[in-house]
Amino acid sequence: AELETMAAEGTRELINTMVSGYVYRIINIGCFLLTDEGYLAFLHNDDRKNSVRLGENITVRVKSVREDGRLNVSELPSMKERYNNDADQIMQTLRDRGGAMPYCDSTDPDMIRIKFHISKGAFKRALGKLMKEGKIYQEEGWTFLKEK
Repeated sequence: AELETMAAEGTRELINTMVSGYVYRIINIGCFLLTDEGYLAFLHNDDRKNSVRLGENITVRVKSVREDGRLNVSELPSMKERYNNDADQIMQTLRDRGGAMPYCDSTDPDMIRIKFHISKGAFKRALGKLMKEGKIYQEEGWTFLKEK
């Protein structure tokens, strides 16, 4: 309880910045950190990449700031970063295959998971982003790079 009264209050400016801190308490659904800046932060299990140990120092991204000034944090990249990473991966696959691949937004989800290690939803979002940017097009179940 001592920590809670001494902690600094987070502000909205912290959202999407990186903070580091020590794990001081672990519960079923996640763990609590005291950041180097003096903020209290909560890392939910769904936002973790790896298991954590008491006393471990970890670096996390601030997802949101609660009304009481505590931070909700994540070890995972932001959605925007994930879209960009997924889109980059699709572009690389297309380049590696000479500009065409037998996958599109109607491809079986299991095949997408095997080939790209992402969900079908993430795959479709990345394809949509690339189509909107005019980089790719789809035809008869295939995806093609648009020629420059």
